[in-house]
Amino acid sequence: MRKSGRLAFFLLFLVLTLGRLAVLPAAAQTADPRAAYLMGLAASNAGDLANAETYLRQAFRMSPRNSEVISALAEVLLKTDRPQPALQAYRQAIRFNPENRSAYYGAGFAYLRLKQMKLAERQYEEITVRFPDEEQAWLVLADLYTASNQNRKAVDAYHRILEARPNVPLLHYNLGLIHTRLRDYPKALEATRKTLELSPDFLPAAHLAARIYQETGRNVEAESIYRELLKRFPQDRSLLLSLAQIYSEQERWTAAAVHLNRLVMTGAAEPEILLLQGLIFQKEGQWERALNSYRAVLEKKPDPKIRFQTAVALDKLGRDTEAVAELRKVVAEAPEDHVALNYLGYTLVLRGENLNEAEALIKRAVDLDPRNGAYLDSLGWVYFKKGDLRRAGYYLEKAGRLEPDPEIFGHLAELYQKLGQPQKAAAYRQKILEMPPREE
Repeated sequence: MRKSGRLAFFLLFLVLTLGRLAVLPAAAQTADPRAAYLMGLAASNAGDLANAETYLRQAFRMSPRNSEVISALAEVLLKTDRPQPALQAYRQAIRFNPENRSAYYGAGFAYLRLKQMKLAERQYEEITVRFPDEEQAWLVLADLYTASNQNRKAVDAYHRILEARPNVPLLHYNLGLIHTRLRDYPKALEATRKTLELSPDFLPAAHLAARIYQETGRNVEAESIYRELLKRFPQDRSLLLSLAQIYSEQERWTAAAVHLNRLVMTGAAEPEILLLQGLIFQKEGQWERALNSYRAVLEKKPDPKIRFQTAVALDKLGRDTEAVAELRKVVAEAPEDHVALNYLGYTLVLRGENLNEAEALIKRAVDLDPRNGAYLDSLGWVYFKKGDLRRAGYYLEKAGRLEPDPEIFGHLAELYQKLGQPQKAAAYRQKILEMPPREE
């Protein structure tokens, strides 16, 4: 019994000992740095990053100046979300072997992980200087330049890549996007056409071509492309919106409304759609619906220009007190908006209140746009209301010369009637009768 007990104890000891040996990293069992390095690579490729690091650290201890070993260890550090030590390791690998391309790339990627974009940019630029044939570095640089709005540099980077890869549609398309951003539309179209030549079904390129035509006022070409695309993608919201914008610019309000209605049926409610819808309602004189659209835009995207349109709609609905409140917000948010300054000032004049404030507002508008007949008329009219007829005459006459308009002539007629010059007043009333009807 004692012998069997000893044997059982020995077997238990052996099992426990072997168990402890089994959990020791295999790297601890080799004294060959090359073998440790290769086992580290194998473990890393298999996703066993803990053992990979153990192998590679052992290889590093035995061969501390081996650039390949240090690079492999740095890669494991990156994979385990330790970009700062990885970066230091990559730098060390480059010092020991300035021709280690993977170390340069690794350092660049570490900078990206650390969100040090400018340093990443310099790192990839260094790669292109040391290894001019490295297309991958140029690709990364093109993205970095584009993201930081260094558009000229991005164009140069894409041209370098295209020297080696002239038949890649995506490269030409990206180049077209950058030229569009630079408003270099001829080159943008050239790049886009090349994209479609290489890949006729590259739909983003067709859409970009239409957008370029639209931005350059070539709405006929833009409309043609959009309509063809819409046949293939009848529910595409960007296509519907683009066509609605073109029809609005051409004052084809019915066609614009049709496409906007199709957009609304898709459940789309982006600010751009609501704004265009408001403009169409405004053109049709549906001021209540226009107001609702503008207010919906303001909820999603507060903007002084939208607030101004809201104020105009309120004014047209006879809700001038609310209009004045909105206009005050506009001039507070955009103090250089001379249209809003004049509109608020003239509204106050029509209401017969705060004439000194109205004068100051309109003067600011005139200073910003001194040859605008409407603004000069507003300034003349505020002086008329204040009883300063001499100044009123100066500005109203100047306004009438710059911008023949029934309202300005009406103000001049009232001025000369008040000055006791009925013949002059009658002459201006006659001018109004002779003018063609004004489109609203």
